[in-house]
Amino acid sequence: MIDQLRNWLKESIINKWIGILTFCFGIQSILEVVGWSLNIPFEQGILNLFGLKNELSWKIHSLFTYGFIHNGFFHFIFNVFTLFFSAQMLQTFWRPKQVIHLFIFGIISGGIYFLLGTILISGPSLVVGASAGVFSLLFAATRFSPNMPVYLFGIFRIPLWLISAGLLLLSISGLNSSNSGGEWAHIGGGILGLILAKRPDFVNELNLSIKSIFKTKSKIYIDRNEPETSFDRAQHLDMILDKIGKVGYEKLTAKEKTFLKKYGEK
Repeated sequence: MIDQLRNWLKESIINKWIGILTFCFGIQSILEVVGWSLNIPFEQGILNLFGLKNELSWKIHSLFTYGFIHNGFFHFIFNVFTLFFSAQMLQTFWRPKQVIHLFIFGIISGGIYFLLGTILISGPSLVVGASAGVFSLLFAATRFSPNMPVYLFGIFRIPLWLISAGLLLLSISGLNSSNSGGEWAHIGGGILGLILAKRPDFVNELNLSIKSIFKTKSKIYIDRNEPETSFDRAQHLDMILDKIGKVGYEKLTAKEKTFLKKYGEK
């Protein structure tokens, strides 16, 4: 069982991120149960530290961390399952690493929309959950292939655009509800997905730009022994493709060019 789980996590970076969300929810749940048992406000502490609040004193890190805590089991399950299926659909057109980058940027975009929408329109509010990142993947896949068939409940065959349109209408209609903050986040993530759907190159550039902010010195060097496992080869290929996107094919080493040629012949 453990070996199967480990192998599943190694299959894709998407599976790894689902594992990360599951781990975070598990830790959150354990702390909340302990807090309830001992009458310690662990739950409120988690929300204060990681949740995103529309206050002038909001913490910059919460613009990202709010996506890793959830409001109950069903909220978590819905987001994880929707993330898995949305990522699988978008993976038809993008590389897995690009899908995860969009997921992360979708969370941040949703947080920004939440802050702007709720600060200007409504009162104090708080948002948690990965829904904004999920919406970004779903809407990006919809723009690529709006008529992609989806089987609702495994029975009803409907086009993907109908699901996305329905979720968008629900979010818009909920802007005056008690969950208006969450609806703003959904809309923010969805809009980013629609905008960047056919620009995976821009997603890569944005990711590299953010990384450069936190790095005083950047070296692009991938000259190493050829990976031996299929998973390592896939990772190595991603690194080479990222390098090509930044400095061009001619800057590859001889070993990297040879690896790329061998990989293309398989």
